[in-house]
Amino acid sequence: VICFLLITLFSLCYAQCGCTQKGIKIADFNVGDMVLSPVEILKINGYKAADGEKWPKNELRYTFDPSFPDKNKNPVRDFLKAYEKELGNCIKFKEEKSGVFATVVTGGGCSANVGYNSRYPLKVTLADPCVNKRNVKHEFTHSLGFQHEHTRPDRDNNLNIQFNNVKKNLCANFYLCEGCKTTTPYDFDSIMQYPSEAFTCNGKETILRKNGGKIAFNMEVTKLDAKKVRDYYGCA
Repeated sequence: VICFLLITLFSLCYAQCGCTQKGIKIADFNVGDMVLSPVEILKINGYKAADGEKWPKNELRYTFDPSFPDKNKNPVRDFLKAYEKELGNCIKFKEEKSGVFATVVTGGGCSANVGYNSRYPLKVTLADPCVNKRNVKHEFTHSLGFQHEHTRPDRDNNLNIQFNNVKKNLCANFYLCEGCKTTTPYDFDSIMQYPSEAFTCNGKETILRKNGGKIAFNMEVTKLDAKKVRDYYGCA
């Protein structure tokens, strides 16, 4: 929540407003709090056959970087244990010391690589303000292979993006993932959904429901969030 508020406050300062959906390009692998793999870029560009890489055996293996504060380790462990239960034990978050794993590091803000990849190091970045149940679960959902709810290919059937209110240098956050697969209805309350004022340049809403309603900042994993993960990882 703190990270989002800082982004919003920064966006209000000396902001240049406006972008168009057609003009949005993904210039590099870093978009907002996501570090995208080449496979994720293919999905964004509409290659429906491209599927993100899943964690083998439904086990997301992680380790703490030596510099990660000791005071934050148990809260992260506890949030992940709770998340396992919310996912019906479809996924196991296993703390490991060897093999391929995501390294939990401290640093600026909250971010994560999207999906599993054995070819380069994976990270989940959690600065002190990010160590809360919402941000930990949000970032580890990225690590499981999920992008943001408002980038789904059916986004425009459910939302009105107010492109004139988006800060120009943050337009990439509103791309459409043309090749992303969906197995659930659009979830306005998803833990992966940004609220209505995300990335605003002028304090006005950037994301609205089709009926004009605003979207709040949700702190909880929803049933649809859990179903998406379970469907993706082949759990009944």
